[in-house]
Amino acid sequence: MTLFKLSLKNMHQSLKDYAIYFFTLILGVAIFYIFNAMDSQTIMIEATSSKREMIELTVQVMSVLSVFVSFVLGFLIIYASQFLIKRRKKEFAIYMLLGMSKAKISRVLLLETLSIGLVSLIAGLGIGVVLSQGMSVVVASLFEVPMTGFRFVFSLSATLKTFTYFSIMYILVMIFNTITVNRCRLIELLQARSKSEPLKLKNPWLCILVFGVACILLAQAYHQVAYEPLAGFIVQDIFRLMAQGGIATFLVFWSLSGLILRAGMHLKGFYYHHLNSFILREIDAKINTMVFSMTIICLMLFMTVTVLASCLSLKDATTKELATYFPVDAQLSSDQPVARMLEDASFDLNQFSSYMSTTTYYGDHLQRRDLLGSYASEAYRQYTFVGLDYSVQIISVSDYNALSAYFHHEPIQLADHEYAISCNYETMVHFYNIALSRGNQLTIGKTSLVPAYTTCLDSFIHPSPQTINEGLLIVPDHCVAELNVMDYMLTANYQANTDSQREAIDQQLNTLAHDLKDQQIYLFVDSKIETYASSIGLGTMLTFIGIYLGIVFLISSAAILALKQLSDCSDNKQRYVILRKIGTDEKWISRAILKQTAIIFGFPLLIAMIHSYFGIRFILRLFAYNGQIGLSSSIYMTALFLIMIYGGYFVITYLSSRMILKEDR
Repeated sequence: MTLFKLSLKNMHQSLKDYAIYFFTLILGVAIFYIFNAMDSQTIMIEATSSKREMIELTVQVMSVLSVFVSFVLGFLIIYASQFLIKRRKKEFAIYMLLGMSKAKISRVLLLETLSIGLVSLIAGLGIGVVLSQGMSVVVASLFEVPMTGFRFVFSLSATLKTFTYFSIMYILVMIFNTITVNRCRLIELLQARSKSEPLKLKNPWLCILVFGVACILLAQAYHQVAYEPLAGFIVQDIFRLMAQGGIATFLVFWSLSGLILRAGMHLKGFYYHHLNSFILREIDAKINTMVFSMTIICLMLFMTVTVLASCLSLKDATTKELATYFPVDAQLSSDQPVARMLEDASFDLNQFSSYMSTTTYYGDHLQRRDLLGSYASEAYRQYTFVGLDYSVQIISVSDYNALSAYFHHEPIQLADHEYAISCNYETMVHFYNIALSRGNQLTIGKTSLVPAYTTCLDSFIHPSPQTINEGLLIVPDHCVAELNVMDYMLTANYQANTDSQREAIDQQLNTLAHDLKDQQIYLFVDSKIETYASSIGLGTMLTFIGIYLGIVFLISSAAILALKQLSDCSDNKQRYVILRKIGTDEKWISRAILKQTAIIFGFPLLIAMIHSYFGIRFILRLFAYNGQIGLSSSIYMTALFLIMIYGGYFVITYLSSRMILKEDR
């Protein structure tokens, strides 16, 4: 009981030290519960079967992802607990001088950890339960399904999972704390706060040189990901650029840690104004000792902003683009005439409000290399995945124009000796345009064709989410008589007014396709409602993953920065005592603490934001979006998370730093 009272008293007296620790634990518990309670919240939404499947898949992915998140949060909690041990080494030394054994000190820490864990679990779960009530609204909004009503939901499974994972984390913290205390020697505990890092001034010319090299590396990486053609980009290039960016970021922090103080010292009016000389030396010392950790924090912030903004943008873009890239209810394809196949299977064609049959072809010897002509070998050198031996899909101009009316494309006119290429895939458009501008000739049967246009047509004939058309050859009608059939297609709109009616027709067609498959007859059904559900589901799942990981990375990076700042304040407290003894105004000291905290938090965030601008551009280009669709709303959402979490840690760090530096005044 005596040890328990002592642990409670210690927690009360060290509340300023535990503020960041409590905030991190409570936030971690709340976030963990919210994202694991999704399955309970979905009972309030009314989804179609296809969307329900995607929601269930998202819940499963969140559950698996929580294992990784638990490792990240576990590492963070252990790191934070080690900071608290360091802060209290002198206190432990006093206990040992008074005759307390290391075993009893370990038991005090054990009781404190249990108390902190219990309080944080209760508070975090309480906050998580309250905030999770809005999760059903978020799920319904992102999956675009109506809600059947609101009811208060408590997830027992999420509670048990949260309790289990965090209990394991606290047990690990207890083990690490016990090991740390048992390894400590009395002399080390007494001298813990007397050690200080010497101030080392780096060669300014070397720092300038390193900074220049870092800028060159970053400029090269930025230009390649944001402006150079994606032709030739492979996975190894992405990892190479990520490594190059990481090295350049480290060099930026290393060089600036030697330039900030030097630059300030040359600006005499600024350097000797108020406490600027003291602030610059403190910042220089901090950055010098945490170059590597600041690099890691900056990269984590970069990942947070990029993942959050990109996932939200891609989801928004996918939703908006579906109306453009899937303007009909369904498209069916087979190696036999589809309309006749449906009639033979007793399918009522009157369920279609309108439909049209078209055919695509391929030539025995016509390949992609023929579309590129003399440019084929050069294209292959630039992009080894160009696939020169791929067969070319061909359509007659009359069928193309008929589909254009359905897909809201402009019709085209071709003379008997002309052809056109439809393509919207950036890499292939680049190659085809060069071949078309050179007047590349094609021969189909006995007919020689020349380009009717010098650039590709931005269109498609197969509806799908964000359709990628890698190349479609459009030829005069008389040319297709000599070609082999590739696909018979039927493009249709349903005689239906609601999603449930459309889903019923989809079900009939899918059942028919399954029955025909047993007869070795293949019918492929692409429906708008199923494609829409899967696309929205995939985009939403990516959004949840982005938000989940983004928040966890944000908590981790902000918590590490906060703990480092508080640790430095504790170590350098004597310097502030000296400032007060020489008559420094308390208002100046508070401003000095605020400026230091703002720079330590703002410096890695600023560089991360620059990285993220180019990272987001690259991801949107990689997914064939123009980089602007839905970007503004995603940036606002990302900024909101930064303000709430990163800004919250900044405020708590500043207030805690002031409290630490006011001790024993």
